[in-house]
Amino acid sequence: MHRTRNSSAIERLLEAQLMKARMAIEAGIERFLNENIEARVLDVANYIVSGGKRFRGALALLVSDLLNGNRELAISSAIAIELVHASSLAIDDIIDLDYCRRGGPSAWVAHGVSKTVLVSNLLIPHAQMLVEPLGELAVHEVIDSWLRITKGEILDVFEENAPYEDVVVLKTSSLFQLALALGCLSANRPELIPVLKEYGRILGMAYQVADDIVDFHNIEKKGWREALSLKKFVKWLGLSNADGEEKATVLRVGKDRLKGLVELATDVALAIEAKELGSYLAVLPYFMVSRMLEEGGLDLGF
Repeated sequence: MHRTRNSSAIERLLEAQLMKARMAIEAGIERFLNENIEARVLDVANYIVSGGKRFRGALALLVSDLLNGNRELAISSAIAIELVHASSLAIDDIIDLDYCRRGGPSAWVAHGVSKTVLVSNLLIPHAQMLVEPLGELAVHEVIDSWLRITKGEILDVFEENAPYEDVVVLKTSSLFQLALALGCLSANRPELIPVLKEYGRILGMAYQVADDIVDFHNIEKKGWREALSLKKFVKWLGLSNADGEEKATVLRVGKDRLKGLVELATDVALAIEAKELGSYLAVLPYFMVSRMLEEGGLDLGF
């Protein structure tokens, strides 16, 4: 993959901007929950939403800022995205019987299934209301994102042999697409949404593939449900015997697929007519996956 000195400079700027965005989002989430969530459920809401890198929300802020958008509207959009993301994870953990999330007990383990489901359901309409100032299209984007995430979960649960890519595009890419769309809308640039949604589809795929590469590298530490999910990943790689494949082979082929996705996302970004935005988004896929693998104890290798 061809990388330039300019790529490294943009990566440094990206890192700083994403850090600032995360801080702004954290403050915004705390303020929003304290002002809008009733006292009796506030502890559960805080628990569900706490933690995480706020990458999807930060992506919306990044897009808005690079398009000279309305910062206040972008912050509200970022909070909405993080509410949707956190709620989807809380419910996903119940379905998958995952006991840990973001370094601690999953919400349903800490607070019970009933409270977790109820409060997650409470947060979704709040996310919709947060983007109302952006107009009808923004509200539609939030609703459509939640619908697609749910359809992805249904596909994953109801069809044992559901294609890996179909599930990932619905469950993972949808939130990246939402972030990019809301970033555009906060800058009043709806004409960029189609190309950015295609970019978000690929970026979400790259994110999930990188995540699964790291999980496969640490498969001995995973539960049986996670191991079952990784079998779908191995099958998608074209390796027929998921149980018998050598770890090194899976990691090598996985990185090759990841490289292809990064290159594809980069090409889409460079074709965006808003050139400054395109230059940042062209660097983002490599920036994202390289750090994911590094945190998982792996070298990207390209």
